[in-house]
Amino acid sequence: MLGRRGFLGIAAIAGAGLLPRVTEAGGSSATSPASDSPAAIRAYKRRVKAAAKDMAAFRASVGNGDAERYAASGAVVTYAKGFARAPNGRVAPELYASYSRAIASRDPLLLDRKIEGINRNLLEYVLGDACVIAGCDPRGITLPPAPPIASSEQAREAVELAWLALVRDVPFAAYDTDPLVKIAASDLGYEPRTLLRPHKPTMTGPMISQFALRDIPMDPFGNVSQRLACFTANTDHLTARDEWLLVQSGGHTGKRNVYDSRPRFIATARDLAGWVADNDPFMNAAAIIDSLPYQAHARSFSPQSQSGLLGFGSGCKGVGIMFQKLVIHRRLRPEELFGFLDRPDSDVRFDDALNASPALDRLHERFGSRLLPQAYASGAPSYAAYPAGHAVGAGIAATMLKANVRGTYVLNDPVVPNLDGSALIPYVGPPLTLEDEIDKLAYNYAYGRHAAGVHYRSDSDAGLRFGERIALGVLRDLGAIGGSSSFGYRLRTFDGQTVTIGSP
Repeated sequence: MLGRRGFLGIAAIAGAGLLPRVTEAGGSSATSPASDSPAAIRAYKRRVKAAAKDMAAFRASVGNGDAERYAASGAVVTYAKGFARAPNGRVAPELYASYSRAIASRDPLLLDRKIEGINRNLLEYVLGDACVIAGCDPRGITLPPAPPIASSEQAREAVELAWLALVRDVPFAAYDTDPLVKIAASDLGYEPRTLLRPHKPTMTGPMISQFALRDIPMDPFGNVSQRLACFTANTDHLTARDEWLLVQSGGHTGKRNVYDSRPRFIATARDLAGWVADNDPFMNAAAIIDSLPYQAHARSFSPQSQSGLLGFGSGCKGVGIMFQKLVIHRRLRPEELFGFLDRPDSDVRFDDALNASPALDRLHERFGSRLLPQAYASGAPSYAAYPAGHAVGAGIAATMLKANVRGTYVLNDPVVPNLDGSALIPYVGPPLTLEDEIDKLAYNYAYGRHAAGVHYRSDSDAGLRFGERIALGVLRDLGAIGGSSSFGYRLRTFDGQTVTIGSP
């Protein structure tokens, strides 16, 4: 991500007229390069043509209208974590209006000043005006609006999070038989095994991707086990109203995440939440893919190109996320939404299905409140929820990985954790392909944030596709400037469509 100095440097270059201008029609008013080298001119023209195509793809997103819908009542039903609050949890509408003006101004000097009552630094939001040099500007990647707070979809996603919090310590291997998981699945209309999975047929086999279980080849150290330090069971946070109010107002409880002394493989939703917090698994996946036979690799594969694409893609992640989160969508975090459920606000209405779910009563029975139990001591990050940043990174990385493999290659000797995660045992079931297991790794990484209670399902689904579109834009630009008929990529998207770029 670019810092303020990097952003202002880019702005200065653009202001000095040193960057080419692309017209609305997709043409360029840039002059030709000073060099008379035919190779330099060809490269320049390819880059300008790619930029023009990216410009033509630019489409703006719109929000869900909640901020405007509740403005007259003074209720703030969008993201406001870190804002000073009244004892009943309400944010002053004047404070939220000051914040909105600061973000809308896009003025680095204004953003650099703290607004009294907002207990965090707004400086990083200037990233909303940064851009990347390959693919479409992420601010122009269209996302559907997040579900409105009173919608049936929002109610369904909140109920799902309540159940996930209640079954955090149930082993995945017991999902088909555990009584509470069965009740949760029945309430949601899911099959028990589809909790924490996308609703798509390609998610076959174990809950956890092979790339989060197999040993990682780490020359010269040999193979490294993926056992990890996991959160201690039955340790949840922000279920007491006073702690919840402190954290929502920008304070800290002083508590830390608590870990078991015995490392294990990911076996529960709580384990998954901890794994997401402490790991970035895609370079590990790249090392495992590198160790596979050549039949697993696409023609474009090389360890260097694979690592380079991952590194470049991750550098694109931050640009556009803050713009989408804070300028367009501003969706409140789950812990904020459950604050309304714990102490109802007369101005805020929810779909009847939310209050009718037995999950809320079970939360109250176990924790003494209807607040959403958080797996992390600090709760959610102090950014808006939609789209999910972890999911964006996962979408980029998974797409880059799939571009370098033969997706139908079947992995040999698949494994699955035993009931308590202490060991791996052979998996018996349908074949597991590279493409499926890379997709599964992305969903594990994104949906692990649902297991933690910090994101909704639609945050992650939108984030994965947002990241995928960033990566596809980069790959298309690389294909456009490759200059060879044998250069290109083929991969399957998260929605099951086959994309061909160049001539793979």
